[in-house]
Amino acid sequence: MKKVAFVGVIVLLLLGLLPLGAFAQSATQQTWSTSITFYTPSTTGGTLQIRYYAEGSATPINANPITLAPHKAGSLFIGSVATIPEPFKGSAVLEADVPIIATAVNIAVQPGFPRALYSGFDPSKASMNFNIPTVLKAFGATSLISIQNVETSQIQATLKTYAVGSTTPTTTDTYTIPGQSAKLVSADDLGLSNFSGSATVEGTGKVVAAVQETQDSGKAAAAFEGLPSDAGATTIYMASMLCQKFGATSYYAIQNAGTAQATVAIDFYDTAGVKLLTTPTFNIPVGNKASVNPCDKNVPAGTNGSAVIRSTNSVPLIAIGKVRGANLTTTAFLGESAGAK
Repeated sequence: MKKVAFVGVIVLLLLGLLPLGAFAQSATQQTWSTSITFYTPSTTGGTLQIRYYAEGSATPINANPITLAPHKAGSLFIGSVATIPEPFKGSAVLEADVPIIATAVNIAVQPGFPRALYSGFDPSKASMNFNIPTVLKAFGATSLISIQNVETSQIQATLKTYAVGSTTPTTTDTYTIPGQSAKLVSADDLGLSNFSGSATVEGTGKVVAAVQETQDSGKAAAAFEGLPSDAGATTIYMASMLCQKFGATSYYAIQNAGTAQATVAIDFYDTAGVKLLTTPTFNIPVGNKASVNPCDKNVPAGTNGSAVIRSTNSVPLIAIGKVRGANLTTTAFLGESAGAK
């Protein structure tokens, strides 16, 4: 069976759970529900089974099996699964007898908020060591970290956060997570304040991790996947680089996924492939992150292009990009270490 794991299926279906008017402009305080969008690239049909796991429980809640036609796409809103209790938060596992691709879409119950989405993980993406390039309790934003145990038995997972520039963890917390279940931890749960940094997860078994980042006094929200430490690379390609273009600007969070200090430089390109400039090198401690705004690196205002992040001393890196603009425009994406034909 082909499996795809999801972390942070966050569902609070009771509209009376929160006084919605009181949090009208806060994505952090908003009530979120999840829809799983799926697709099979297979030329033959099959069957998809989605199993939900409440946080802290190893007992699955099964949705009805879904028949997959060749190249079928579809979605399952968790609120339509009658056997799921309300409210609910936890994780999900998709199993199919043909290859599947899937995305989790978190949707605010109250209208007027953007949708936050991230990709599911196949088993090859799980690892005993996972990296999260950015964690915030600052700049008016709060991170919610989700850690899923992809093993069938209970494990321990240790979450460490690192403030920018620090080699010593700001927080260290260990959680017991049943098989296939998840632990959801917000920056508030960790006691973070005025914090901008990164995180690592060390498991006694394999885990995956994702983050939802929300505005405390605004409606913007975005989500992104973490990456296993061994997925780090010395060259990371960022397909989007904006400096005050289309009303938006790009921001990069670059994390050191190695075991020694990383020395990093970034090449910025326009859409014609012309290199605009290369930054001076800068250092990132182990497990730590650097935050980069192309505009602050002298990329001209009005530029649309791409970027290449390079480790000049062969220490592996991972990176995510964010694009922020007006009118709730916020998105996040992973940097890639290689292209494909």
